[in-house]
Amino acid sequence: MKLTKYIHSCVFLEKNGEKLLIDPGIFTFMQDVTPETFKDVRTILITHNHPDHVDPKALKIIVEMSGATIVTNEEVQKALEAADVQTTFVTGLNYETSEFKIEGIAAAHANILSDTLPKNTAYLINQVLLVPGDSFSETLTQLGGVEVLLLPIMAPWMTELSVAEFARLVHPKRIVPIHDGYAKDFFLQNRYENFKKNFSKDGMVFEMLAKPGDSIEI
Repeated sequence: MKLTKYIHSCVFLEKNGEKLLIDPGIFTFMQDVTPETFKDVRTILITHNHPDHVDPKALKIIVEMSGATIVTNEEVQKALEAADVQTTFVTGLNYETSEFKIEGIAAAHANILSDTLPKNTAYLINQVLLVPGDSFSETLTQLGGVEVLLLPIMAPWMTELSVAEFARLVHPKRIVPIHDGYAKDFFLQNRYENFKKNFSKDGMVFEMLAKPGDSIEI
């Protein structure tokens, strides 16, 4: 399975020709990436209704080109339908295609400076890849030993120490950094190097996917 990282929390998976898109938010389309990049995606996962994870305008274009099914929660579905995104929605916790087995996990969004929090749904894909959304929930730390973790590394709701603690509790074999679209390139490189050095001590490989379109095999 090929994993390609785009800006912030947007990740693209390919397996035997089938394509799955995760959290294409507004940052995704800021550096020469367009909705046409994802014109033949089959499935789209959305963890929660924040603009850095879902861009209804771009998503509408992607869906019109691809006919993709959107896997998400009821709150996101309602918001997308209000934005005239017309497709098949799957809001149950489990969904399976020919190449991807997707297990939804209710995982509370981390606390932020807001009167309300969105409903956050994490996903475990093919028992290999954990997609937490904006959550370091204890529910997710119980999935210890997963092969690959998409790890949020920058946000108003976290510290560097809380990032490290969550990663060590999950203890994946490999880490792909996400939620990092806020930083200048020089700062991002510095943080990546620090995480790589520290996580290697615990036997975890930190994949330094810094540029949109960087890929690994998982």
